[in-house]
Amino acid sequence: MERERLPAICKWRVSIIKGVGVMIKYWLFAFFCLFSSSSFACGTPANWMDAYEDIATGNKWRDTMNPLESLVMLMGCEGDNPSRLSVEEQQRMTGILSDALFRSDVLINMYAIHYEIKDKVRRFRNPVGIYTLVESIYRRYQCLPDVTDKIFLEKNFGNRSCPGGDVVLMKINAQSGGRLRAVPDGRVVTTLAHNTVVEVLSEKGGWHKVINPISMGGSETMVGFIHKSILTRTEIAQ
Repeated sequence: MERERLPAICKWRVSIIKGVGVMIKYWLFAFFCLFSSSSFACGTPANWMDAYEDIATGNKWRDTMNPLESLVMLMGCEGDNPSRLSVEEQQRMTGILSDALFRSDVLINMYAIHYEIKDKVRRFRNPVGIYTLVESIYRRYQCLPDVTDKIFLEKNFGNRSCPGGDVVLMKINAQSGGRLRAVPDGRVVTTLAHNTVVEVLSEKGGWHKVINPISMGGSETMVGFIHKSILTRTEIAQ
């Protein structure tokens, strides 16, 4: 009896093993498709401006982005070498960033549709966060230097650290690093290493509003607040 039952048991086990193998192949394929169509398909600033304005491009991943997700991708998708925008693209970006400030109360209520960037999106779903996001994009693209009619953006962000404006450079003077916060004494966004150079955008109380741009070694152009006690002046350029 044992010998008669053995082949049936073996067949049952072989079926399970085959089923597991098929599932593994399926998930590996899905994983590959996910990253080949999203994280690795960064696109251009024009692509994300299309996504913000809900203009279909034929790329399913980008075409399903909501405006808040599109802004997040505009902030840092291109890595260390953001594209130089044409005059037309700068004008278009000016309109998009101005629109984002005007309807920030709508944007902060948008949830991430794409879980790959949900943590970044969550960071900006508050009034200060969305303001910081828009300013980060503005400064990432050098304050859109070829656009003359950007009074609304200049009124909000000033011209310090923009082409032609004052540049105040300071460095982190703390062996354990300096905490970059979303708001003064608020949530920590990231920690900048000792001796990291930042540009100071404004000062208020005991806090400096700074930007850690890619040109200074940052992984992405990010605006935040650092306590002045751990900052040391390094240079003031005109």
